[in-house]
Amino acid sequence: MKNPVWIVNHHSRDCSAMVKAVEAQGREARVFTDKTDRAPGLPRYLGLATNYLNILSDPVPSGSEWKIVIHDDIAIPDGMFDKMEYVMQFAPVTTLSFYNPTKNLLHNAWKTGHFALRTKTTWWSQCSAHHVRRIAPYVAWARSKVEIGVLGEDSCYLQYLNYSGLWLFYVLPSFTQHLGYDRSIFGIPFKCGTRLRNSDNYQPDFDVTKVDWVRHFAFPFLDNSTEMNREGMK
Repeated sequence: MKNPVWIVNHHSRDCSAMVKAVEAQGREARVFTDKTDRAPGLPRYLGLATNYLNILSDPVPSGSEWKIVIHDDIAIPDGMFDKMEYVMQFAPVTTLSFYNPTKNLLHNAWKTGHFALRTKTTWWSQCSAHHVRRIAPYVAWARSKVEIGVLGEDSCYLQYLNYSGLWLFYVLPSFTQHLGYDRSIFGIPFKCGTRLRNSDNYQPDFDVTKVDWVRHFAFPFLDNSTEMNREGMK
């Protein structure tokens, strides 16, 4: 089954070209558009966080085990979704991040020959796949325990992982590139410290069939750090 692709869109961005790119790979594109602009008195990430929860709450087709969610400012190289689905069939019940930001953690995993990294302290949500069994418990937790929008969709999910004891996995190398690294709707700088907010291990021609994914998910690079806080919690 070719899974649909959910697109996180802000009304200031025209994602019609992205829709065509998704459809060209044989997928249905489901666009969820955030019409909220930042305003005094509203939580900073209210529109984005609400939009992401609404996407997660949208039903998947019968028989689908995964929900693919992408942002409206990433590259969609040829065959990307087929490659994602190839990897997904070997993955545990989890969340998979197919976008790798430029970070020392991911550098260390890559240079030591790992194709999977397990973490609960970092997640850049530009291109992810959520197993359906992970979605409902998270959405219920977020809607009951969190002041929606105080944290972005990424930080909120990381809080959930830390409170629940669960993990997510990065898939290496990066399947996509963050084209909007220097055009943040929230005014986020184009660099994190000295590093651009993009991926330095983006490899659109990477052959996923050459990897023993069962072994790499069973023995991933481990990020055992934890990050517990109460920000945004009710």
